[in-house]
Amino acid sequence: TTRPSATAGAAAADAPRDDFGALVPVGQRPVRIVSLNPTTTEILFALGASHRLVGRSQWDVFPDSARAVPSLGEALRPNVEAVLGARPDLVVLYASEDNRPALARLRQAGIPTIAFKIDSIEQFARDARLLGRVTGDSARAATLVDTIEATLARVRAATASLPHPTVFIHVWDAPVITIGGGSFMSE
Repeated sequence: TTRPSATAGAAAADAPRDDFGALVPVGQRPVRIVSLNPTTTEILFALGASHRLVGRSQWDVFPDSARAVPSLGEALRPNVEAVLGARPDLVVLYASEDNRPALARLRQAGIPTIAFKIDSIEQFARDARLLGRVTGDSARAATLVDTIEATLARVRAATASLPHPTVFIHVWDAPVITIGGGSFMSE
């Protein structure tokens, strides 16, 4: 009999995981992707994977060409039947507790499903690289992340000596919601 090597166990422990701790399916290049997260939809467009998108949420409207992808409704607590109707081989959700039931149902239906939060620049960099691996274009993902990080570094350097005013960003009316600390917008 053979026993699993320590290397195999270490490889599984080091395998990429989503923000719910589930393994990210790399090596199975998806051809029909539903992205129910505006950030991941935008990243997929930036990675050149827009032709693989078969569904998005009603909130995924950037870039403008994302509007050509069928809207499947809500991003939080999505309509699982509508998602399944798009016949995806990968679903990307926002990693919210509200989405855990949909994630479980999609996985029970045999659909690889991953969840990313992407509420900070650090999370963006990590998850953009993971989406690059998932879609089979790690090089393009690395270029995307490097370009954004270089741009941010230039802006930080150019504004380092300037005053940093407190800013109120009004994002919702009822109730009034603003952007607070701990988000990529505050960063």
